[in-house]
Amino acid sequence: MSDKKDTNCKNHVGPFDKLRLMRESLCKREKTWRDAFEARDWVVDQIKVLHELSLDTDVDKNQIKVRIEDILCALDSLPLSSESTEETRDE
Repeated sequence: MSDKKDTNCKNHVGPFDKLRLMRESLCKREKTWRDAFEARDWVVDQIKVLHELSLDTDVDKNQIKVRIEDILCALDSLPLSSESTEETRDE
């Protein structure tokens, strides 16, 4: 009788492992979505700042260029080399 009980226990290990893996997968997806929304919020905030800068007649165009470069660098869309930064800031 104990052999039958051991067999039943072994059969239940698989489904619990599968549930654990499913839970871990869902947690990873949730973190991915949370990170994506945080990044989106940051980009929106930066665009609002750029909009405010563009409306201010006292703001130099170069400040806006530098802000855009910083945003692009943060998004990894444009690797920011020290040469391009120095050129832009000197203009």
